[in-house]
Amino acid sequence: MKHLIKQIVIVGGRAAGPAAAAKARRENPEARITMIEAGRYISTGTCEIPYLVSGEVESAEKLVFFTPEDFKRHYDVDVLTGTVVNGISPRQRLLQVESNGTKYEMSYDRLIIATGAKSRLHPDLPPGFRNVHYVKNIEDAEVLLSSGEITGQKWLVVGAAYAGLEFTEALVKKGNEVILTDREALPASGFDNEVRELIKETLLRYGVEFIGNLSELKVFSDGSKVNKIKIDGRLKEIDGVIVSIGIEPETTLARKAGLDLGVRGGIKVDNRMRTSDPYIFAAGDCVELKDTVTGRHVYLPQAVAARDGGYVAGANAAGGNDFMYPVLRNTAVRIFDKYATKTGKCIKTLDELRIPYRSVTAIADSLVHVMPGTHKVFGKLLIGNDGRILGAGFFGGPEVSGYCDIIAIAIKAGLKVTDLRHGHYNYTPTLSPFKNLIESLAIKAVQKSR
Repeated sequence: MKHLIKQIVIVGGRAAGPAAAAKARRENPEARITMIEAGRYISTGTCEIPYLVSGEVESAEKLVFFTPEDFKRHYDVDVLTGTVVNGISPRQRLLQVESNGTKYEMSYDRLIIATGAKSRLHPDLPPGFRNVHYVKNIEDAEVLLSSGEITGQKWLVVGAAYAGLEFTEALVKKGNEVILTDREALPASGFDNEVRELIKETLLRYGVEFIGNLSELKVFSDGSKVNKIKIDGRLKEIDGVIVSIGIEPETTLARKAGLDLGVRGGIKVDNRMRTSDPYIFAAGDCVELKDTVTGRHVYLPQAVAARDGGYVAGANAAGGNDFMYPVLRNTAVRIFDKYATKTGKCIKTLDELRIPYRSVTAIADSLVHVMPGTHKVFGKLLIGNDGRILGAGFFGGPEVSGYCDIIAIAIKAGLKVTDLRHGHYNYTPTLSPFKNLIESLAIKAVQKSR
């Protein structure tokens, strides 16, 4: 079958697209592979952008992992940047392409859509204002960094989820005053309330003004820039705004082509990353994937899922037979000197899905209490009626990443909380406490079930 696949085209060149191209080349050395990207860059880091703003990443060039020329030399893939695909004709297997004002058609034997996601726009803060920034990619970050002084200013960050928290930290580290707002009472939607309270405490400790339950945001401008805002009756002067109220799958091309979409608005794919058209695959932040805990399809815009989905789409578009495993949310965010992690489901989602559960919490030292540098770590487990682990959240130092990974593996393996009770956890005074936090949570959960 591989010999019949002579032309593979990938639309999108940031995360899933390059992964798909590299895998397709390994799977099918003879095919001609073309990757099309509307922007100036390919193979870029996105999660690292807030640390470009803070100065921890030295320059935007550090976040470009391949130039088109390097990618061509390394993978023998033709790369077209500054090129837009305006439409797909599935029956003819043709793309309508435009570059520098020239329109033409390109044929394909197999197509991979990796168009990613786009920022949700705030109705009162359109991107037309010169000091209002939606920072989704490196081009957006370059505009922000070139827009003027970002030190010693007054900034408004709208949206207190992952990216909003990261940009807030970055701006504070650059010497700015920051107001962080959200429609919900607490920052960090998606975490359970105990962790959200700890995140709020950390923000306040570092001088961030957090305004939750935002019912009204009135914007005053001079026509080109926002200079004042009125929040719940309070008037505040503002030098710049970052809007981070979430993203949504970029499915314009897929919808125009008549491909099936899922309940969350992403492209519907099977476990081979194949769309409703057998010749078209899709991967990355534009698709929906099957969830490990519930078995339902979810929208999970996560870098690792984009990479893995790209590999599967690339392999199968090239004639292979790879499969995408169900995905599991496992995320982390740094808030100044603390970290918050979560995996699986949170209480809000379990309640919405009417999945019965019980929860336990515990606080432990990060190291044996006599060791210097020890600090307190908070943990929470969510357990189903059958004892299976449904989710977890942690707040503390860098060690919470490891705790969350352990729980993620336990969820994927279908382990029960009793399995965590005797986990044979590593112990040494300089790295860990005598009783592991996960062990403490498991003991409480087993006692609570009696």
